[in-house]
Amino acid sequence: MLILLLGAGIALYEAPKLVREKQWRELAAFSGFLLFGIALALALALGIPVPNPTRAVEYIFSPLSRLIYPR
Repeated sequence: MLILLLGAGIALYEAPKLVREKQWRELAAFSGFLLFGIALALALALGIPVPNPTRAVEYIFSPLSRLIYPR
């Protein structure tokens, strides 16, 4: 519940300025990152396993690493 309250507080503090200044792209990016952060925080708080982003980075860059450092 605290996570949702903090997310709502952050949105209520930042969003009106972005709307008043008609910064629609920034508002979309802000909203996307805020929702993603709230979803991750809720998943962690509820004990739902969250994928580790390091594995995705390893998956992407391991072929490049094998090209640079062949065995």
